Amino acid sequence: MTNDELNKYIEHYIEKDQTGRALMLTGAWGIGKSYYIKNTLIPFLEKKEQKNKKAKVNNKNCGKHPCIVVSLYGISSLSELSKAIYFETRLKNLNTDSEAGKIAILAGKTVLKGVASIFGVDISASADDMKNVYESIDLSGKLLILEDVERSQINILELLGYVNSLVEQDGVKVLLVTNEEELLKYKPIIETEPKTKDDILNTTIKQKTRIFTDETLQYLIIKEKTVGDTISFSGDLQNAAKTIMNSFNNDILQKFNNDQGAKNIEEIMFLMKSSNLRSVIFACQKTVDIYELIPNINSYSEDFISTILYGILFFSFRLHAGERMHWEGLTHFSMELGGGNHPLFRFCFDYIQNQSFVYDEISLAAQALEEMRLYDPYKTSNDSDLQHLYGYYLGTEADIIKAVERITNRLNDSSDIAFSEYGKIAVHLIIVKYHFGISIEIAKTRLISNLFDKNKNLTENDIFWYTLGESTEEATAEYNQLRHDMLNSLYGKGTSFLSFDYSPESIDTLCEFIRENKDSIFKDSGLLKYFDISLFVEMLVKSNAVQMDNLRTAFHNLYNLGNIANFLPDDKEPIKLLLECLQKNEKRFSKDKVKYLQFKWFANIIFEIKKKYE
Repeated sequence: MTNDELNKYIEHYIEKDQTGRALMLTGAWGIGKSYYIKNTLIPFLEKKEQKNKKAKVNNKNCGKHPCIVVSLYGISSLSELSKAIYFETRLKNLNTDSEAGKIAILAGKTVLKGVASIFGVDISASADDMKNVYESIDLSGKLLILEDVERSQINILELLGYVNSLVEQDGVKVLLVTNEEELLKYKPIIETEPKTKDDILNTTIKQKTRIFTDETLQYLIIKEKTVGDTISFSGDLQNAAKTIMNSFNNDILQKFNNDQGAKNIEEIMFLMKSSNLRSVIFACQKTVDIYELIPNINSYSEDFISTILYGILFFSFRLHAGERMHWEGLTHFSMELGGGNHPLFRFCFDYIQNQSFVYDEISLAAQALEEMRLYDPYKTSNDSDLQHLYGYYLGTEADIIKAVERITNRLNDSSDIAFSEYGKIAVHLIIVKYHFGISIEIAKTRLISNLFDKNKNLTENDIFWYTLGESTEEATAEYNQLRHDMLNSLYGKGTSFLSFDYSPESIDTLCEFIRENKDSIFKDSGLLKYFDISLFVEMLVKSNAVQMDNLRTAFHNLYNLGNIANFLPDDKEPIKLLLECLQKNEKRFSKDKVKYLQFKWFANIIFEIKKKYE
């Protein structure tokens, strides 16, 4: 039953039910029964009616069906319960403009229960005296909600008799909220050594059938007379998660207050086998505290920010399950204390457990997560683009073309698609090229460049676990060359651009490669040595101003050392040749003044680099 359905059912009970019995709402501890009542049921039942112009309505709490909520936690007698109902009713009806009303707002309900004089009631009144007081309140049209029934110190049989009197004799509508499993008691199983086959069979049956105690049997009999319907509360966890996140006034947390964020929280609850919303509230509180402590939090990736939340959620469920927590994991994060794809960061653990916050840990944790994501073999295991490419024989030609285009674009970000898929992608790119004539040159280049010098964390078997089957001689030769180039790149041999297609669209890939692999390029003694300079200049002629500007910036960052001849000695001649080729083609850049300006700036950078080699 959804929350909306439950709301309407309880409203129908208040307005239409004539059985003279109560309702019971039962569910496990922490599943969100109280949260549902406070944030969903009561606002629904206390819908404000249109004010009659002739009526003088001073009580802003009055509504269609006012709710009187009393927790039985710690209440030890029916007299105390009557007093609690009285106080809650009086508080509900206080005129908030009156002196008592203002005191209620300032002091709060719990304090006011100890200030009986404000109501003119003797807190030590006996049960008989309390009866007269109780009869002075009107519960018609209201819903009396008695929470924490299983935590009451009143004998459950006495409590049900009290409720029966309310619903049957006084016509009061009562909702009992409990974890009924805690009310049901069973006789201990006495294990005896079976002697015969029949004994063995009977023992097995007894172990499967638990027997109620006599008191529980009495409870069930009286309950049948007192309670009409028992509703099992499963909770609308996604809506509850949204409501909880919305209760925190934090812009960063609100980014996850949507359908997907709520679904993620529900999945974590499922994985942790818990529906305890208190753990969600606790996790959100700690997350917001940490968000507010992180300087320039918006400069970090959404993946990092969301992992803070989801990692703390996993940890919160572990804490509230009574697990004893000590740090176990890597230096900056722990998969053991987090869960799924969301580790718990060490700085979050220290804040929650030790109330200390290590600012220097933040950026280190973000880098560690980025590194983990880069080499995560499972992150694209169910990727739709890859499935379209791998299942090329099941879709349409248009589907395959779109899949190759999307994969090519995504390969521009080396952290997007798992490296473990690269070998299988290579195989299927060759297949679709020779079956459908689809261009794959840019995708090939990006497969090669993304693997450059990654052999510290990847092996040949991690990538090439999928091989090309029977194919034409030409297709096989191209695949073998692509595989060879990818392997050379993996081991940082500097051959990552042997298959460069010299298209303007590949410039961004080249620039990204230069930014991410500067040390490896130095180790290999050169970059430009691997390029066909004439084709390189032709690419520049076809490029736009933005692409030329990006390439100029990348070259400047790579070659800006004064002793560049010691770091990239193999590029001395290619730089000289590039400058000569640029000068010969200057007029071809002059058709557009902005592009010509970019050309002059680029040529000047190459000239300055050439001088450093002299």
